[in-house]
Amino acid sequence: MAENPSPKIPEGQASVFGGLSQSLSFHSSPEDFIASRIQVVDQAHRAGPAVIRAKILNRDVAIISSHRLCEGVLRDGNPDDPVITTQGRIPHRNTFTAGSAYRQLMADFFPPPNLLLMDYDDHSVKRESWEKHLSSFHSDVTPTIHDITNDHISSWTNSSPIDLHLSPASANRRIVPNYSIASGNATTRPVLTTPDSPSNSVLALPACKRSRSTPEAPGPTQGPHRHTEHRMSVFKARRYLKRRVSHAQSSFYQFTFRQGAGIASHRNHFKLVHYARQPPSRIPAGWDAWLYFSGAARDRTVYPEPDTFIPERYLEPDMTKPGFAFGHGAKTCLGKPLVQQIVMTVAQAILQSNIHLDGNVHAAGVRGWLGWESGVSADAFARDLKQLPCQRPKDPIHIHVRTRYRLPKFLIPRSSHIVFVMPIAPVPNWHDR
Repeated sequence: MAENPSPKIPEGQASVFGGLSQSLSFHSSPEDFIASRIQVVDQAHRAGPAVIRAKILNRDVAIISSHRLCEGVLRDGNPDDPVITTQGRIPHRNTFTAGSAYRQLMADFFPPPNLLLMDYDDHSVKRESWEKHLSSFHSDVTPTIHDITNDHISSWTNSSPIDLHLSPASANRRIVPNYSIASGNATTRPVLTTPDSPSNSVLALPACKRSRSTPEAPGPTQGPHRHTEHRMSVFKARRYLKRRVSHAQSSFYQFTFRQGAGIASHRNHFKLVHYARQPPSRIPAGWDAWLYFSGAARDRTVYPEPDTFIPERYLEPDMTKPGFAFGHGAKTCLGKPLVQQIVMTVAQAILQSNIHLDGNVHAAGVRGWLGWESGVSADAFARDLKQLPCQRPKDPIHIHVRTRYRLPKFLIPRSSHIVFVMPIAPVPNWHDR
């Protein structure tokens, strides 16, 4: 049997009018722009992975959702790549090279030293130091997370309807800053606030002070990835918290409303890596390659049932797999253990609180995002989800709360079954922006 042909970049030039239209469509809804075209290409060419050609801001762009092509681009180093020239060796087949163009792009978002911009021995050594540095926080922070969750849950008993985005988000903004990991997170950011939105750094300040008051806690310039405070910005602090909140929020949805066995989704945050590539890669000189990692992580030629969350995928040993350039082993997201710990601790606190949350999610795009339904159209995702700065439901999702009223322990008999049901009334979308 002949091998499958390598995916190719489409040829040709887009018209001026088409380029303007595509630019406006992309900036209006990037997810809709990409996903709708992926579906069209996928339906027309079932045999090969989707590669979309577009003209955006007068530039020829190849939007790649093929895991195989993303892997090839990441592994093909340029001749001037400092990693290759300084170490004088070819990348191993099970790793990928952070090329000079990728490094130049990401350096503005992640000040060095940063694991995303490293490979080979430097990467493994730094990652080992990071994991060792981070491991000591798990047992120390868990009681704090539990207390914050219990305090947050107690407000539900006497509050108005619960919004499943705003409520977990507010709790997460209290939880996340307690991780004083000295890696450029919100605990070491300068404080800034605006009239319309309180800064996450303001919320992080108490945790920052607490962490610095303990002698065993690392200061802002300590740890395996230390760098000076003047290189940090509120912009990066907000991005960090928004990513953690979005991930924890989607996990909270699964815990609260999960229906059926093994049906949930692990859709990544919307992310494009944008840079120009030169030969010998498959991308023509002068073209921009936009690596659509959210699509590559759901490539059907690599991941069976990509729209379904299969727990075993995330419970198996975290080892680097042959043929995977990202998402496993040494290239797993650094924040994964933190989010897992937060979700498990919050879930445990909810189960112990003796409350019940009743409700459902009806928006098709949100249900597809959670993995409850497959084959959801790109239009539904664009309609029902906000894409930037992180994916989340566009409209509020309210739930019913049933809680057992807690009297002082000496007044509560063991047979007490006093239950108060809190009705949920529709609430205007005043907070939806």
